[in-house]
Amino acid sequence: MKKSILYVVGIVLMSMTSCQANGFKYQINGTLPDESWDGETLYLTDMATSEVIDSAVIEGATYQFDGKAAQEALCQIKFGRPAVRFVLEKGQMTVDHEVMAVKGTAMNDSIHNYITEMYTLMQAATTEEEWTKMACKFSTPILKANADNLFGTYVLWFTMWQAQPKGEDFDNLLAVAGEASKSFAPIQSFIERNESVKNTTAGKMFTDFTIPGGNLDGSDATLSQYVGKGKYVLVDFWASWCGPCRREIPIIAELYKKYHGPKFDVLGVAVWDQREASLKAAKELGIVWNQIVDAQSIPTDLYGIGGIPHIILFGPDGTIIERDLRGDHMKEVVAKYVGKK
Repeated sequence: MKKSILYVVGIVLMSMTSCQANGFKYQINGTLPDESWDGETLYLTDMATSEVIDSAVIEGATYQFDGKAAQEALCQIKFGRPAVRFVLEKGQMTVDHEVMAVKGTAMNDSIHNYITEMYTLMQAATTEEEWTKMACKFSTPILKANADNLFGTYVLWFTMWQAQPKGEDFDNLLAVAGEASKSFAPIQSFIERNESVKNTTAGKMFTDFTIPGGNLDGSDATLSQYVGKGKYVLVDFWASWCGPCRREIPIIAELYKKYHGPKFDVLGVAVWDQREASLKAAKELGIVWNQIVDAQSIPTDLYGIGGIPHIILFGPDGTIIERDLRGDHMKEVVAKYVGKK
């Protein structure tokens, strides 16, 4: 693995001279796994600004972007939900749809190699915590060696996106990153989220929010309508389209059936979703506990939630007991507090 890191660093450092004052020409070629996207238009956009740089029409399963850019930038091409993210730089590039990375130029070859190594680590990790530690350890020396280029920015962004480091892990990554990387808009979002997490850790009092029309009857909903009222409240931030969210619902239903009463209640908060879809899913899944719908990103921004489901247990006075509960551990935590006589 050390050999891989040195290879990545060496390639990137040689690529720093590739940006020319008068701009540069680029070509990006790709072949999708099948022809289901035939005739669709793809857009090449700047990750920092969301500005559309170029477009290409898919012919059968193939597509090509061919243009000129003023400067190198971290960009993306979206294929529905999935996206390939890379450095737009001088030369001919090819999209590897299996890895969702780009090959053919110095910096992108480095990114491709880095992503491949990171996915290998991800598969080797047995827990999310282990994966986070391994990812941060692997990325740190690369960040140090590439603090002043776009590969370093990509590594910082990818580690924060995929490994979701918190606390000391997060701070250590920022400590070795370059200033340009830290000011990159998507990374700024992670920094803001990390601050929100710090403000809503276990032991802190709940942060209230208001969702216009969020109650099922169309009236405005607030978290304080349900939390801090003398009960333990399990709050599930979820969405209808989220498979892992749906898998937690039977466990939540089991807890609700067992403990619902004077000491315990459950609240669902539908985020990043359409009202109608949330209501339909709630009916399909047999959700009978209270719901706030159409919350979008209001609560997830306040609580620094980067992925769902995110389930939090609040104490009777509104103190946060524990965040990010799942499965058997969630059962144990609820039983520990609510099952006591």
